[in-house]
Amino acid sequence: MKLKFLIACVFLFLYGIVALSQALTQKIVPLKIGDKLPYLVFKDVIRYKNGRLDLKDFKGKPLIIDFWFTYCGVCVAEMPHLDSMRARYSDKLNVLLTTFEPKNEIESFFVKTHKVKNVTLPSLTSDTILTKIFPHTTAPHQVWIDRNGIVKAITDGEQITEENIQRLISGAELNLPLKDDTRQIEIDKLGYQPMVFIDNKFNAGKSTEFYSFLGGYMEGLGAVIGSPGIVKQGGFSGCLMMSMSNGNLSALYDRINSKQFYPNQIQCDESILAKLTGDWSNKKDIFCYELISRDTNIVNFKRRMLLDIDNSFNLTSLITKKMVKCYVIKSTNNGESLISKGSDRDSFMEGNVRHFVNIPWWAIFENFISGSFNPKYEVIDETKLLRNTKVDLNILANWNDLAEVNEQLLKYNVKIVVEERLKNFLTINKRNN
Repeated sequence: MKLKFLIACVFLFLYGIVALSQALTQKIVPLKIGDKLPYLVFKDVIRYKNGRLDLKDFKGKPLIIDFWFTYCGVCVAEMPHLDSMRARYSDKLNVLLTTFEPKNEIESFFVKTHKVKNVTLPSLTSDTILTKIFPHTTAPHQVWIDRNGIVKAITDGEQITEENIQRLISGAELNLPLKDDTRQIEIDKLGYQPMVFIDNKFNAGKSTEFYSFLGGYMEGLGAVIGSPGIVKQGGFSGCLMMSMSNGNLSALYDRINSKQFYPNQIQCDESILAKLTGDWSNKKDIFCYELISRDTNIVNFKRRMLLDIDNSFNLTSLITKKMVKCYVIKSTNNGESLISKGSDRDSFMEGNVRHFVNIPWWAIFENFISGSFNPKYEVIDETKLLRNTKVDLNILANWNDLAEVNEQLLKYNVKIVVEERLKNFLTINKRNN
């Protein structure tokens, strides 16, 4: 009898836990500034006691929740600064890193990544709860919570300053810019609606053959530059679309070219050159642009983009072929000396040291080598290595000194030379009216 009673109690207890868990999942709603963060319990928290975190542990002290992921360069770069802030105010401030990535990958990342191996902040892994409570699409995404558990601010990664931390600790008003990734324009409240909006709302964009928009800087939108692509679902499905928010004119030319135009691939006068780059300090010559076309021919699409630029800015733009100087990466043995020996993945860059082990060639070439030289010349890969080939590369050299770099590359049977290659060349002139 006692055994049956005990089994029944255990069953009811477990059933209650499952029911409570399901209820909590169903009741998750995003929090906004002024709301109170509920006390929750998490597992899979690295660098924290036994891996189990009860938010009650943070009661009475302000908390900053920092959402991040391993491929967010800004997140990783700012982590030591956030760690030092927490250390400075250890008895007055809590910081919780939070990522959707699994525990084993995060543990390995902290061990192998030179820049953050000394960071001691606890990190919640495999998160599915906090990211629903504080929904976002970009990182860093930081939530500031006061000592009473009230959400005081939601920001990007630029607000972690001594002054702001002290204001959070003291309970003073923060008045920080709100990072709202879910901000949407409510078309129904605009009154007059352009035809393209009406078509999208009532006809899924099926009547639109062509639509383009060009405007200035828009508050509340990020700096996002997309590439031409087919709309897969929703409004304008099947159309070819390209969208840029808060970018410069140079970025539009680069999209037409499908790659960056380097300074020695552009010919224009100084006044046009200034308009190409824009001025972020006062938002001058920073634009938003969108093109939607039912015709999916990419040549026609890019021709229309070029016409939009010329007609909007009273220019005449011409893209031709011309021999220009480039940095050319060559290998005497088709890159075989670079192929990884298969050791554990590792990478760090510090000073003149560039250390990569078992890293895909495309990641090293596109993210490191192409950005290490003076950007006046395009960097061309002629090693014959496949993009996903894993390579090892260890260099200690001043990247402003090509001879010194080549001396280090010699052991890999690789060298970088300046040679001419046939590339697209952009000529821009003011239009004569």
